[in-house]
Amino acid sequence: AKFDTTATDAASLTYFTYLGGTLADQGNGIAFDTNGNAYVVGTTVSQDFPTTTPVFQPKYGGGNADAFVTKLDPAAANLLYSSYLGGSNTESGNGIAIDPHPSDPANPGAYVTGQTCSLDFPLSNPSQATPAGNCDAFISKVIVSAAGIALNPAGLIFPGQLVGSTSAAQTVTLNNGDSVLTFTAPTSITGPNAGDFAQTNTCGASVVAGGSCTFSVTFTPTAAGTRTASLTIFDGTAGSPHVVNLTGTGNPSPTVSVSPSSLAFGNQSVGTTSSSQAVTVTNTGTAALTFTGIVASGAFSQTNNCITALLQPSTNCVINVTFTPAAAGSSTGALTLTDNAPDSPQILLLTGTGLVQPVATVSPSSVGFGNQSIGSVSAAQGITLTNTGSGPLLINLIVATGDFIQANTCGSSLSVNASCAIGVAFQPTAVGTRTGTISITDNAPGSPQLVNLSGTGTPAPGISFAPTSLAFGNQPVGVTSSPRAIIVTNTGLAPLTISTVVASGDFAQANTCAAALQPTTTCTINVTFTPAAQGSSSGAITVTDNAPGGQQTVLLSGTGTGVNADFSITPSASSATVPAGQPASFAIAITSINGFSQQVTLSCSGLPVDSSCSMSPQSVTPTPGGTANFNLSVNTGLRTFVAPGPAKKVDPFGTLRHLGLPWFAFLILFSLMLARMSSLKGRRLPVAACGLVLSLVLMVSACSGGGAGTPVGTPAGTYQVVVTASSTGASGSITHTTTLTLKVN
Repeated sequence: AKFDTTATDAASLTYFTYLGGTLADQGNGIAFDTNGNAYVVGTTVSQDFPTTTPVFQPKYGGGNADAFVTKLDPAAANLLYSSYLGGSNTESGNGIAIDPHPSDPANPGAYVTGQTCSLDFPLSNPSQATPAGNCDAFISKVIVSAAGIALNPAGLIFPGQLVGSTSAAQTVTLNNGDSVLTFTAPTSITGPNAGDFAQTNTCGASVVAGGSCTFSVTFTPTAAGTRTASLTIFDGTAGSPHVVNLTGTGNPSPTVSVSPSSLAFGNQSVGTTSSSQAVTVTNTGTAALTFTGIVASGAFSQTNNCITALLQPSTNCVINVTFTPAAAGSSTGALTLTDNAPDSPQILLLTGTGLVQPVATVSPSSVGFGNQSIGSVSAAQGITLTNTGSGPLLINLIVATGDFIQANTCGSSLSVNASCAIGVAFQPTAVGTRTGTISITDNAPGSPQLVNLSGTGTPAPGISFAPTSLAFGNQPVGVTSSPRAIIVTNTGLAPLTISTVVASGDFAQANTCAAALQPTTTCTINVTFTPAAQGSSSGAITVTDNAPGGQQTVLLSGTGTGVNADFSITPSASSATVPAGQPASFAIAITSINGFSQQVTLSCSGLPVDSSCSMSPQSVTPTPGGTANFNLSVNTGLRTFVAPGPAKKVDPFGTLRHLGLPWFAFLILFSLMLARMSSLKGRRLPVAACGLVLSLVLMVSACSGGGAGTPVGTPAGTYQVVVTASSTGASGSITHTTTLTLKVN
């Protein structure tokens, strides 16, 4: 934008113009020549930034942004020159100045500065030909002529290149600002080292007015040091031929010697991997050799110590190659080495033949058991046999030697990729190191396959029992026998540790074997027999210990004999106190003994006057081993008096007869006592007679019918009531009693 500085309104514009493409653009510097033309430098992200023809760089270079240089006429109505300036990475144009001493006053040049991150920023006669960091500053002089032929850059510099290797191409652009340009002779490379450079171009025989073409130049040094030549263009213009200076530096180069030049692996079972073969790589050149890739193809693979190494001259590294055929028949592949040597890549031919056959793979290859007591068997350790080949594995024999035993799941054959397990245990027969093998005989190469076994035999405890079995004979069911002893003796050479003693069946035990038994010492196991049922009974005493075998057994036997089925009668309370006229209640339990299960009834005896007993239910039948209950009530009578009846005719002698001899004797004795007492006073007979008469009168009076009344009901007192339980059935006739105390108030 140009402001009118003479106007009173400072916002008045002489001109305003956009300058940009479809993305982001930014002007960072501006300058003016004596003719009033504006020169602008900046940064653009647009790939369609407006450019003119011809220009130095008509297209976007790459990366995140390019610099641009644009020349506008004094009215900003036309672009006189507009060009990108950048390589394949990111640039920004930041400052611009006019050439104070232009070679062409009508078309002055411009000095441009900014920042570039490209390794291929266009160079011409540089003072610094290679970047020093990620991004560097740049300074360029741009000829912004709008007509004539322009070559950009005017020279090419190729930094250090390994002798014998070819650089990346650099380009020179020819822009035709005149009429049709016709080439008068082929473009050629001349100079002292012309053979180190080569060019191709897009120019053809002519270039149209305003058109352009490019020359691509590569550098292949044939020797170390500085190499120079010229790109000469015969274009028929006044300045023809035009020359672009070419400069390059040849660097010392590594060369590669590979030995052997090919590998043959012969026959190999399909699906298995061969032993490795070595390839030695030697740097026979004059510079360090570096690898960018080492690849084995086909059924071949490789490992190496080369890929991360910087191989100095006269040193070497090794590549190990293996062969793993996937199918039967011949197989070919290649080992390809990519490096910085001129003849890279180097290729070695690899060959081999795949065969269909089994391969027996055993894991682990050895087993160690450590210490084990003589005569005892260790825990098993596992060995896996796998058919890693390409055909069935036929197993003829698997055997353990030495103090070792084995069991396996292998059968007679294994299919491809199948496995089976071999369990191995150690049972030393002597003290010290013991060795042996697992030997597998089969149809695989290398048969028999061997697994080495080792272990150490150590002194062991021993154990004996006296007696070695116990027979208890007949024993009533449910009754425990007297204990019988088993003497345990340590018959070995090491302490005997007993961890458990267990009795089974109808047998029980108690022992003194808690502490470790030293050699020749003993402990005792006392065994009892309590049969739970009639008939033969068997069991065992099982002892777990650290003696060989780890567990020993003493067999036990006995016979349970029968007992009579029976029951018991048990009251919940043995006494009760009630007032006359009230019932006394008792709970009576009938309990089965020895499987008793028949009907039981109750009855009562010893009841007081005017009382009775009743049961609910009337009978019970307990289940074997169970209990059934009665509710027993003793019912007492309420005490009352009966009213007197009419007068009776008394028969004194009948009364005497009714009273009986005891009462008659009492009356005579009483009369004699009265006579004795009266004799003391001299009135024996009259008094005695009177006493006898009085007694008779009293007796007769007492028996007459004219008294006050007679009491009825249960008299007060304490009574013993006998309850009888009776049963008759398959168990025979059984009777049991229990006595209850009844107190009547």
